[in-house]
Amino acid sequence: MRYSLTLDIGNTWIKAAFFDADGVLVQHFQHKTFSNAFYKELNNPQYAADQIIVSNVRQAEPAYFNIHAAQKIILNSEIPVPFNNLYGTPKTLGMDRVAAISGAMLDYPEQPVLIITAGTCLTYNLLTADNQFLGGAISPGLTMRYRALSKFTGKLPMVRHAEFDNLIGMDTEESIKSGVQNGLLAEVDEIINKYQTLYPNIVTVMTGGATVFFENKLKNKIFADPLLIFKGLYHILQFNAK
Repeated sequence: MRYSLTLDIGNTWIKAAFFDADGVLVQHFQHKTFSNAFYKELNNPQYAADQIIVSNVRQAEPAYFNIHAAQKIILNSEIPVPFNNLYGTPKTLGMDRVAAISGAMLDYPEQPVLIITAGTCLTYNLLTADNQFLGGAISPGLTMRYRALSKFTGKLPMVRHAEFDNLIGMDTEESIKSGVQNGLLAEVDEIINKYQTLYPNIVTVMTGGATVFFENKLKNKIFADPLLIFKGLYHILQFNAK
């Protein structure tokens, strides 16, 4: 059986997924570091890969892994992608965003799509119905907002995230939770509203580790897809298949 490996190196997590010859995702996992446990799963002989694609948003490129494959792609701005990239600075466009866009166009063909990646940062990405990527926005993610309040003030504490459903915080910790969580939800809902004004039939899809926070809390309808970046990486890999 022929397998393909997709590897997504994010700011916080390192994620990997194997696809079979029919394009079915058969195994995926994640780790925080390039640990022995990670390499063990990556080199699972059951899924010997002959195609590999890597998306890396970190500054330094680690020594990825010693896997011999017929085709290995390190995703960058020079690699052809299945959509028309109209971004003004393509070399600074995060490869996770590129992969998410490539995944969304598979699931929502001939529809305008707002793709939101919810990780360390929150990104908004607009793909038109004719597969034109126009750009979007970048905003601090959930954890980054907690850290910013602590780092850039003299007395506010670092608060660990926990669900907080009230608008009014009764002490400093609750006030921070209210500000971070309600502020982020209001931001996302309002941005979705603005895109819906421009594109009335737009679909909103969200991916990334923080997606679970938004599910069932937003006023707008979203489709949550934790595997979207993997799908997009596989799409790019096949688009460039030898």
